[in-house]
Amino acid sequence: MFLRRCVRRKNGKEHTYWALVESYRTGRGSRQRLVAYLGELRRSEQHLSDKGWQEVQAGVEVKLVPGADGNAMFVLARSADRRKKEAATRTRQGEAESLLET
Repeated sequence: MFLRRCVRRKNGKEHTYWALVESYRTGRGSRQRLVAYLGELRRSEQHLSDKGWQEVQAGVEVKLVPGADGNAMFVLARSADRRKKEAATRTRQGEAESLLET
């Protein structure tokens, strides 16, 4: 399972919410199923936005985030290569599904 960031624009305002998604395999390949919408970000959760990331090596960014209780610190990490891989996988899945439909 993983969290998917979703952005929606309505009446000129941008709304960011999170969805819990489960990956699973079928005879036709990998699929993803929406488990739950987790709602819009509150002001206290804005640290999950695209602001404040620091590049620590080529293609890898990290961000320090305080825990809800203020006693712990978490390190979030993201990678450009991982985003490209996930995009390519979704493209291939879409192509495979379109071939199966015809």
